[in-house]
Amino acid sequence: MLEKATITRPYAEAAFAQALEENKLAEWSEMLSLLAVIISNQDMHKLINNPKLSANKLYDLILDIYEENLSKTSKNFLKILIDAKRIELASEISAIFEEKRLAEESVTKINVTTAYPLNENQIKVINDL
Repeated sequence: MLEKATITRPYAEAAFAQALEENKLAEWSEMLSLLAVIISNQDMHKLINNPKLSANKLYDLILDIYEENLSKTSKNFLKILIDAKRIELASEISAIFEEKRLAEESVTKINVTTAYPLNENQIKVINDL
């Protein structure tokens, strides 16, 4: 079987390209994160793997959960993921998308390890760097 990253990357790149074209990186990021949370739910996982549930019914179910957060193109993307049986890769797609978004926005994640908790002023100084 192909490695997850090999399968996932084209979907993440397509989502990223669409988000860039629409100038809606933040919206797509939020949508993909929410989709990852929905898909990670144990009950949803059972539904996704239920052979009696059609792709159209699954699509309608997910739309019912958070349709107000979806643009027309993100609905199309969701439909493609479901039809291709790749909806379970939503977390991985979201992670790759976030990496690309952070790089595009020139944001670098750092981990700060301290012996003592930081106060609010110290946290603000680090965040402003």
